[in-house]
Amino acid sequence: MVHDLLAFEYERFGSILHAEHRLHSPATVLDHSERALCIENIFRGFSFSEHHADAMLAFPQFLPTLLTLLTNYPLEHRKNALVILSNVAGKLMFSRVGDLEVVLAVLTDCILNQVDADRTYTYFPFPVSNNLARLLAQFPGNPAAAHQAHQQAINGYTYFNWDPFYFSSNALEILVQLSLLIDNRGVLARASLPIISELVRKLALVVTEELEDLDDVDVAEMGLVVLSNLSDLTDTLRLLIASQPGLIRSLVRFALFPVLITVRDEATRRQNSNIMRFAAQALLGISRSREVQVILKDYEPTLFEATCDQTHQPPFAPLLAEVLYNTSKISQPS
Repeated sequence: MVHDLLAFEYERFGSILHAEHRLHSPATVLDHSERALCIENIFRGFSFSEHHADAMLAFPQFLPTLLTLLTNYPLEHRKNALVILSNVAGKLMFSRVGDLEVVLAVLTDCILNQVDADRTYTYFPFPVSNNLARLLAQFPGNPAAAHQAHQQAINGYTYFNWDPFYFSSNALEILVQLSLLIDNRGVLARASLPIISELVRKLALVVTEELEDLDDVDVAEMGLVVLSNLSDLTDTLRLLIASQPGLIRSLVRFALFPVLITVRDEATRRQNSNIMRFAAQALLGISRSREVQVILKDYEPTLFEATCDQTHQPPFAPLLAEVLYNTSKISQPS
């Protein structure tokens, strides 16, 4: 029954999304938009059920429909698409690099650090907009909407100016799930350098800024997970991560010292442990690159002292010892 309902809704949804006459009058546009939102809400509801989400993912129309909503339609449609994506991201496997690049560009555009969030309501340009605009211009959807979105992007408007932290947190959760899937890692490794570079830059910003409250700690933890997963892929990505200003310093700090000094409960202790582990894993990942080993030489004394300190040894000292082993392969410059 669910399969039949999904098939019916996809058929109706496709006719609404691609009806040529929807641009002819404001009334027609509004009517189609409201009908599309109703169907999206059905899909959104299905996505919260694991069984129904599997049925949605089985449809070949699912990913193209989701990409269309993420890129070519107004905010309410994009919000629905982002919620649906966050619910199915743990099972969503990409076979085409181009599809993943569209998702990465949109998610990267969502990620805001505190400085960007403070500027959000003044509509300063976001550097990723050019990448997103280029992708939108090529996206096979409504030409008028794509053109409008393209103009909006190159004029410096981010797509998610309205509620930055809501979208930023969702985007990071989706990136964590997508990057954890082994089947997606090969596609991630082939993503275009401009898009992946902007993603790493945004992740570095949320990891290196000051952590003022528990929400900041949650964001930093998710950023560390994604960086750790990316550090396992290629030497190009490892060097890209290591080249971000202040990022290695932050990784070392997170790996050695608890972020939450006042440990109130088991959840806080677990979060401290997670942050230290993911930071250590990211350091280990990037230390596999010979070029990064040279950069990490400056941190050898700090890491060595911490791993040898029997009194205050960090919980993931074995990972840091592997980092030291990798950096020891590089002779110290004279």
